[in-house]
Amino acid sequence: MHIEDLIPASRALSRSFNEVFEDHGYSPPFGSEQSAQQLAQWYLKAEPKDCFVAEVRGHVAGLAFLHRRGERASIGPVAVDPRYQRLHLGRMLMERLLERAEGCQSVRLFQDAFNPDSFALYSKLGFRAVELVPIVLAKPGIGSKWSIEPSKTKNETGEQESERTVRPRSDIEVMRIDSKQADRAIALDRKINGATREVDLRYLIDVGLALLLQQEGVDCGYLCAYTNRGGTYIGPALASSQQQLQELLKAVSGYYPQQGLIFRLPARNDNLLQQVLMRGFRVSSLGTLMVRGEYQQSAGAEMLAVFPESL
Repeated sequence: MHIEDLIPASRALSRSFNEVFEDHGYSPPFGSEQSAQQLAQWYLKAEPKDCFVAEVRGHVAGLAFLHRRGERASIGPVAVDPRYQRLHLGRMLMERLLERAEGCQSVRLFQDAFNPDSFALYSKLGFRAVELVPIVLAKPGIGSKWSIEPSKTKNETGEQESERTVRPRSDIEVMRIDSKQADRAIALDRKINGATREVDLRYLIDVGLALLLQQEGVDCGYLCAYTNRGGTYIGPALASSQQQLQELLKAVSGYYPQQGLIFRLPARNDNLLQQVLMRGFRVSSLGTLMVRGEYQQSAGAEMLAVFPESL
């Protein structure tokens, strides 16, 4: 992909996803071509050698992205303009990405469970389903049902500042961090998830909200969130336990009490899933985490990354 491909590729991206979602009765994921363009533009800037387009008679008909991080890689989004379906462009794009991912021990992608065609394609290419992942939504205001108490906290220099800190237990504290403390989240990511996502976490911490959870003075979890017209997207987020991840979710709800929350919560986090559903959150759709190669579950509780997909 080149910079001159950005507008037609973004148009193909929004058309492809919006049409398939609407055909299955779901709200379109891209509110505008501009939102699709912002996503594609960041990937092109960060990973120019891993962004690809498919052309038909000189027109951009599809696009695909690969995200390589050490021995792990993820794929997505992959899209083909509805006007160019039945030409096997999706498979050709996938094969090109897998060529680029050669040498990675694990390649991952997020598949929308309502789309059996994509599940069949990925299965033929050697991917297997390893996680059922509900996409969970909270309408504006629902998240405010969590108990949030504003209080004074100290920043890294010891100065007093106003923060929203969750203290359901005396040994747990949730604090906001910025780029200066990004190394703490990165270290947790490597310890709990075995991930190499430094570039992604630094970007998300710069443009959005990042929270760090401590228990008995020890860093045990983090959460990233960012907003756009569709709401507040949470992820990646992880912690040593589901209870700690719940405290992070409570805290982020306090920062965005009047905005909808959206996150991908693997179903194995059964206790947390039950808690959020009891508080009025709902499952909007189901997804499948699919993996080709090695796969090891995170050592703790987690919410999958939306950006980049499923890393």
